[in-house]
Amino acid sequence: MAALPEHPRLWKGARALPPGRFLSLPLEEGPSPLELPLAGLSECLLPAPGQGEWRLLAPLLAHWEGPALLIAPPLLPYPPALAAWRLRPERLLLIEAAEDKTRLWASEQALRCGCRPLVLAWIEKADFTALRRLKLAAAEGQGTALLFRPLEAASSPSPASLRFCLERGLLRLLKGGAPAPA
Repeated sequence: MAALPEHPRLWKGARALPPGRFLSLPLEEGPSPLELPLAGLSECLLPAPGQGEWRLLAPLLAHWEGPALLIAPPLLPYPPALAAWRLRPERLLLIEAAEDKTRLWASEQALRCGCRPLVLAWIEKADFTALRRLKLAAAEGQGTALLFRPLEAASSPSPASLRFCLERGLLRLLKGGAPAPA
């Protein structure tokens, strides 16, 4: 019973992420980087698709060494823009899916594959159970998931370790955060 507070599957509210289990993303604005949990689920809430998520993704994709899957992006990546950000389009795998149910299934399968993928998925609607399945799949398959969802999803509960809004180029942290300094 004494070990229960330190169990990895026990949600600890807004506590910081464990050191060494995140990817630090430098941001253009702001003094501190965004800490994306590895082998976990994160959510970026947007007022509308195509509102700056590629500026956020560029440093992440530049540092990512494994496979990166784009699941149902609302706007196709523009290869010359990717090249300007020093990203190689051939490293990205695009998966088209019209329905959220299919997008969630594709995300879960990719996360469970065991190849430590980065899954970037644009999902309109997902219930807590579907999100929890993604979080567990990421943990089991050592994959990293970043979902882009509508801003209205902020009022719904989520098992994501990191949850933030991206509005007018500004980030607002809703849940999670950087590890405490050592």
